[in-house]
Amino acid sequence: MKKDEGKNKKSFSVENTKRNETEDSIKLQASSTNSNESGNIDKVRDILFGSQVRDIGKRTNRLKEDMLNEISALRDETQKHFDSLESYIKKEMEAMSDRLSSEQDRLNKTARELRQDILDQSKNLSDEIRKKNKETIAILEQRTQELREDKIGRSALAELFTEMAIRLSDDLAQKLNPESKGSGDE
Repeated sequence: MKKDEGKNKKSFSVENTKRNETEDSIKLQASSTNSNESGNIDKVRDILFGSQVRDIGKRTNRLKEDMLNEISALRDETQKHFDSLESYIKKEMEAMSDRLSSEQDRLNKTARELRQDILDQSKNLSDEIRKKNKETIAILEQRTQELREDKIGRSALAELFTEMAIRLSDDLAQKLNPESKGSGDE
């Protein structure tokens, strides 16, 4: 039995080896089949979907180019608008500056005219005041002269009062002494 067992063991081990070799070759074939199948699947995919993928790629590239062109056109248009707006603002600022300068010139001219008018009126008033002052002085001098001419001098006034006093005293003396009148006349 031992011989049979040994034979069996040998045959079993040969069978195992053959079986392992067969499995390895199957695995090798399967892996080559898998890689062949993978290559075949890629070929099938390329045949079925390749044109669509290429079309999608072309469309994507075209869309990218179109978007880039649109972005560039928008950038250019926006720049033109900004340039136009900047130009408009500069023109408006220059116009406002000119208007402001013109208004400032008018105000300066008006101020000079007003100062000149005030100066002229001041001169006229000064001349008129001087004229009135001279007239008043002339009138006062005339009145003073008239008063001097019309007044009675002190000595004349004193003489007049003395004469009046003498007459009054003579009249009083005659009234008081009626007899002396007759004796003094004789």
